[in-house]
Amino acid sequence: FINDVERALDDGVHAVNTLCKDARLLPGAGAVELELAKRLKAFAEEDKGLDQYGMRKFAEAFEVVPRT
Repeated sequence: FINDVERALDDGVHAVNTLCKDARLLPGAGAVELELAKRLKAFAEEDKGLDQYGMRKFAEAFEVVPRT
């Protein structure tokens, strides 16, 4: 267990170190899908018709992607 924690901390330190040296960063782990869901929900709030329910459900479908 201690080795796993040590490795996780080491990976995190190296990730931050690499990011400081090279600022290019690609979102991962479902970040794109979560941002799409957030924006779709905000767009659905602007619509006052029945379409907003479909948009909300479509946004919820994007939230499933990072969990799979």
